[in-house]
Amino acid sequence: LCGIDYLYETPSRDADASAGGVPATAGVDQLPAALREALKSTVELGDMAAFDRLAEKVAAIDNLLGSRLSTLAHQFDYTALLDILTPAAETQS
Repeated sequence: LCGIDYLYETPSRDADASAGGVPATAGVDQLPAALREALKSTVELGDMAAFDRLAEKVAAIDNLLGSRLSTLAHQFDYTALLDILTPAAETQS
């Protein structure tokens, strides 16, 4: 309409730029399964207040991972959160 073209950068699902190229899923395996499932459930339900409380527990275990999850939540990138929190075995079946 106005002749303006927008360029959109697609973030990589494999690496988080703020983590210096560390895979987005790094550290997720060290979380207790119950915590990982609770995080996934809160994303699926859209209960981001509960997600924030759980992300604080994650940060106590792995500060970088907790920060990464909180950032994605505040960016409303729920697809990336679910990708990170879903074990590889579930996505391949």
